[in-house]
Amino acid sequence: MRWLAFLLLAMFAVPVAAQDSLPPAPYAYKQLEDPAKEKAAQDLMMTLRCLTCQSQSIADSDAPMAGDMRNQVRQRIARGEDPEAIRAWLIERYGDWVSYEPRVTTMTWPLFAAPVVLLLLAVVIVRKRFTRARAQGGKS
Repeated sequence: MRWLAFLLLAMFAVPVAAQDSLPPAPYAYKQLEDPAKEKAAQDLMMTLRCLTCQSQSIADSDAPMAGDMRNQVRQRIARGEDPEAIRAWLIERYGDWVSYEPRVTTMTWPLFAAPVVLLLLAVVIVRKRFTRARAQGGKS
């Protein structure tokens, strides 16, 4: 019975170990020869979130996933694609969360509207408190 458990554990561990043993993508750490294109790639990479690290941009992360994303960005920039088109492609592929610059969509507009609504509600409450306090202060 222990051999069966060990065999099952080994079967699931091998694919996980194989993922990290892959060589890095060609442009994961190699910069583009054209300085203008490399700057465009770097600017874009600083605005994209590493899906593994979650708190670093793909430019700052050493995770294999970030290396693959840097490779994709550099390849597409080298082919002449617009950085915003690359961002849109990555958002389509990985979701809105990949971008540090969120878009207003039908799904995200409440996140942008909530602070404004809360601020207006706070102004109304504070105004009512001051007018009530002023009215009570005048009666004495």
